[in-house]
Amino acid sequence: MRKKLMALFTVLLTLLFGLAIFAACGNEETEKEEDALAVPAGLAVDAQGVVTWTAVEGAQTYTLKVNETEFANAVSPFDLHEKAADALESNGAQNSIAVKADAVGEREGSAYSDAVTYTFKTADETAAAEYVALVEKIDVDAPVQADVIAAKEAYAALTEQQREIAGNAAYDAMNAADGKVFVFLVSAIGPVENIAIESATAVNAAEIWYNSLLDKEQEAIAEAKTALTSARNKLNEVSEMLRTEFGALVDEVDIAEDSDAAFIDAAATAIAQAQATYEEYSEAEKAAVSDLYNQLVGKQATLDAASDKEFAKYQALVAAAQAATVDDNDATVAALENAVDAANTAETALSEYTKEANATEYAAEQSKLDDAEETLAEWKSDVANTLQEMSDAIDALAEVTETMDAAEAQSALSSAKDILDDYNGYAAYIRADSQIGAQKDELDAYIADVEKRIDTISEAAKRELQGLIDAITVTAESRGQAIDDAYSAIEEVKETFKGYHASVQDVVAETYGQLADKESVLSAAASAEYVAYQTLVEAVSAEVTEAASADDLSGAITAAESAFGALAEYTKTQNDVTAIDATVTNAKATLETWNREIESTEAAMKVALEGSSDIGAMESAEVEAMLDGLLSALEGYEDYAAYIKSDDGVTVLFGDMQEAEKAAEDRIAAIAEDYASRVMEAIEDAMPDENSYNALVDLQEEYAAYGSRTQQAAATAKGSVDSAIEKLLATPVSSATLDDERIVIGEGNDQGSFQIVRKYFNFRNEAIEIDGTLLNVTVTAKVDGEPADVSLTERELTYNFRIPFDSSAQRTISYTISVNDQAPETITLKVNAPIENTSVIYYTQTDGKVDGIDANNVLQFAGVQEVYGQVYVDVYLASSFVLTESPNDQLWIYGTPIAEKIAVSAGSTSLSDICREIARQGYFGEDISVRLLVYQMTGDAETGYTVSRIRQASVSEEVNITVTESDKYIRIDSVNSPIAAWPLASDADENTHMGFPYELALIDANPLYPYFSKVNVYAYDVTDIVGELTLESILAAGEPYAVTSFTTRAPVPWSQMNEAIRLAALEKGAQGADYNYTRTFAFAVQIMVNDDGIESLYIDSVIAFGIVSGSDTIGTVQRDLEEYLRPSSAAQVQIAPSGAFEFLRAGTPGSIISNGGVDHVELCFTKNDVSFTLYIYAVAGEDGSFDGTETVYITLSKAEIGTETTDTIENQYSSVTVQLIGGLNNCWCNAVNMENYINAHYSELGLSADDFALAGWSMATRAVISADGGYALDGIMSEAVVYPSL
Repeated sequence: MRKKLMALFTVLLTLLFGLAIFAACGNEETEKEEDALAVPAGLAVDAQGVVTWTAVEGAQTYTLKVNETEFANAVSPFDLHEKAADALESNGAQNSIAVKADAVGEREGSAYSDAVTYTFKTADETAAAEYVALVEKIDVDAPVQADVIAAKEAYAALTEQQREIAGNAAYDAMNAADGKVFVFLVSAIGPVENIAIESATAVNAAEIWYNSLLDKEQEAIAEAKTALTSARNKLNEVSEMLRTEFGALVDEVDIAEDSDAAFIDAAATAIAQAQATYEEYSEAEKAAVSDLYNQLVGKQATLDAASDKEFAKYQALVAAAQAATVDDNDATVAALENAVDAANTAETALSEYTKEANATEYAAEQSKLDDAEETLAEWKSDVANTLQEMSDAIDALAEVTETMDAAEAQSALSSAKDILDDYNGYAAYIRADSQIGAQKDELDAYIADVEKRIDTISEAAKRELQGLIDAITVTAESRGQAIDDAYSAIEEVKETFKGYHASVQDVVAETYGQLADKESVLSAAASAEYVAYQTLVEAVSAEVTEAASADDLSGAITAAESAFGALAEYTKTQNDVTAIDATVTNAKATLETWNREIESTEAAMKVALEGSSDIGAMESAEVEAMLDGLLSALEGYEDYAAYIKSDDGVTVLFGDMQEAEKAAEDRIAAIAEDYASRVMEAIEDAMPDENSYNALVDLQEEYAAYGSRTQQAAATAKGSVDSAIEKLLATPVSSATLDDERIVIGEGNDQGSFQIVRKYFNFRNEAIEIDGTLLNVTVTAKVDGEPADVSLTERELTYNFRIPFDSSAQRTISYTISVNDQAPETITLKVNAPIENTSVIYYTQTDGKVDGIDANNVLQFAGVQEVYGQVYVDVYLASSFVLTESPNDQLWIYGTPIAEKIAVSAGSTSLSDICREIARQGYFGEDISVRLLVYQMTGDAETGYTVSRIRQASVSEEVNITVTESDKYIRIDSVNSPIAAWPLASDADENTHMGFPYELALIDANPLYPYFSKVNVYAYDVTDIVGELTLESILAAGEPYAVTSFTTRAPVPWSQMNEAIRLAALEKGAQGADYNYTRTFAFAVQIMVNDDGIESLYIDSVIAFGIVSGSDTIGTVQRDLEEYLRPSSAAQVQIAPSGAFEFLRAGTPGSIISNGGVDHVELCFTKNDVSFTLYIYAVAGEDGSFDGTETVYITLSKAEIGTETTDTIENQYSSVTVQLIGGLNNCWCNAVNMENYINAHYSELGLSADDFALAGWSMATRAVISADGGYALDGIMSEAVVYPSL
């Protein structure tokens, strides 16, 4: 068996090996028959550098080529960064990627696929690029914070190498944007003076950004940094002010846990005030005082604790009062009263805050205390009642005598015994009362005494009862009080009987039986009385149901009320009646309602009638309002109830309203009639002017103000007003009509047209539509006597009537224009054939703004034919033309020129020249869009017009101009700059002058010389701008300081200019104490135009400033104005003290006063710390001048200046004012005379004694100017001289 198995195994191996060889041989033959592998398709690289391709059938491996490096056994997807990073070129280079399928067995591998490119960046390059992209995203002009933050965060995350890759440009851009955001955030804060607590957000935002700035020292943020610091300081200041304010409120709260009521309430008030202030704060303000507010919250807690402690004390006293109300053996009224008083005292002392804070508990405590007080009152009442009861019993027993009946005696005795029987059951607080015990003992004694007396009174009772029964008087007809009296008498018998002792009742029983008959009669009378009352009640009900008259209902109610008022109380009781029947009560309410309705109705009627007496004088709105009210009231009348209509007052008012209604309707009719009359009058007088139009519009507005009824009545008249206004607005005003006629002959053919342009305006200068009804314009024409077809086109209410004609020969054109009913106007003219068949003037293309106007704003056109003579331009608004794209097309005009027949020349006439002529023809405006029509024309209507051909090329492109009133003028040429450097050697050098390099501009040969009026020379004060002198800065500084003029060619002497400056300084007068009188002047000239020049539309030349010779620097001269404003000898001493005093001798004797302008001279004496002043003056002659002989005076009183006296200094020392020796030109006095004069007035001069001596005194003088003199400043104090010892 074993051998057999081995043999079988060998056979199987042999068979399997053979099959394998067969299979291998078969595959080899098949592969040899197949082609090379296909090129891989779908090669792609994504942004992350992952390469993918589509698998090739039969391929097992692939080779991927990156640039020139191959990677075998590549598998899709293939990560370039992970597997081929070394082969990649970075920094944005384009990497070539291709793939091929590797050979498999006998099959050849494929070729490489078409390469794809992949831009590779390293991680550093990517990070740097992403950062740069974020920077480039930033808007450089208005960077967004988020964009800048993103860039800064990206930059912060970069390594140094990545930052180097990114470069400085991105950083600089980011840094600049960073600064701009900071500047923007600071600007968002607003002006520092507007800083408020709410500004904290903006300030904080700016500070946060500043702290994050990349470069805090960049120049662009310097100003913002300063502004932010100011804002923060201002915010801190505002915040501190707020905290001070709120902190003061918190400090006002003074509270402790053991505070009394006054402190509690004061603290509550202070807390409430602080809390109210806090609630008014904005959220920003609340945040600024949060810590102070927490203090306030703490004080609130202390306040609540103090309040709780106060309330607990009060609750304990209330509890004690409650405990005293328990009725035990120890209870007394006094103990309860003390406890209640203590609780009440505590309640009175409670603070209002505690009461409000514990409102619910406080109310409960009050209720408990009220209960205790109520118990106290009950106890006191119980004791008082018991005392009164015992006292009454004692009094009753005391009154019982042997003459009283037994019943009274027995009753008193029973009551007394009952009291004694109840005594042991009394409450402890009653029995504890000392007065109760005393009363009990007294009552015991009285009971014993009364029992002895009862037996003697029974017989007396029988007699009493019979008398009472006999006194009762009642019948079936008794009513009201009689019934009640009888009932009372019967009840008295019953009560008397009841009061008897049982033993007495037995004795009087038979007598008491008589009472039954009396009661029967009483019942019958009461029944009859009630029936009569019910009948009247039913009558009231009937009146309410009928509702016919308020007066009738009122009468029925009155009768029923009277009957009820008379009812006997017994009758009411028997019929269970306690109040008048509800029918009557309800009827009274109904009557009140009726009366209110009647009153309301009358009031409404009166309101409707208010002012009805003035209906005849009312205007529409007022009378219609009156009528509406009347009609509404009258309409409502029909719905009134019968009881309202039956009222007398309502009836009268209804009649009044009917009469008022008629009057109102009549008034409306009268208003409408008056309106119609005035409308007819206005229409009859209407003219096409503003007054008539306004009158009609006023009538329209008046109608609009009318009420609807008046409008309805006046509707026809209103229609007439509307029609009249429409007609006025459609009536052309000849003075406002725009008209133009233009001969248009095209180029290259004989087709010509005479175009008549009309635009009609009404009196309001509004364009009118030719509608054939309100405005009907008809143009008929003939050419050489034959009717011509007139075509009409319209554009923006401008109408072009076109008359065609053959331009090959002279034509006679006549046309007639008929406007509405006006007499037609016929005009005839002749048009010659153009001399040159192709003569068209056309604008040329330039390098300027538009065709026809070059870069220098000069007109450029061609095609001028000399035979036509002058070239003209008419200026039209651009909207006057409708142009096509072809410049050779026929020209249509829809407007009239704003300026016409302006003579022009190509290449020389400027746009300014055109504007000047437009202005001179009276048209002005800003930014006007115009076109210029250029043409030549000669001849006239009789001989025939010869015109150049015109086409669209003869019209310039649009150009915008501005024409003002000043455009019509021509400024004459300036004298240019004069030589302004006066070489002043000294103040005395007044012969130097100002020369002009262009003096020939003023000679008679100048064509503009006849228009010259004068040449002004201006002196400008440039002291404050001397460091930056330009023409602009000087003119901007203000008006000239001084002006002088000349009219000849002679140079201007400095003395003339100097005098102008002096007069100007005097006119301006003294300035402030800080004023610098040393001023610097620059000089300028200007040629002034005379009246002839102005009439010829010339204006003054520009101002030209003088310059230093040989340079372009504006020349200046410096002058001390004080020499003009102070007296010329101001600093020279006006005395010569020696053996004698000589006065006013500086310069020429007496000149300081005789030259004029000086009022007096102050003579000031000084020695050590003592000083005084004397005043020297002279009085001018009658003519106000001095000749040198005038008397000179000296005075110690400034008020005496100007006073004349005969007293002299030699013989009269007591006078305040005295004469000096000699006249004005020889004024003096002896030194002794001066000493004597001063000693005579030592006290007035402030000296201590009359021992004045001149030796050692220094003296100075000062000239004081007169109010109307030639100076503006007083002289300055002279240098002092000291009087020598004598």
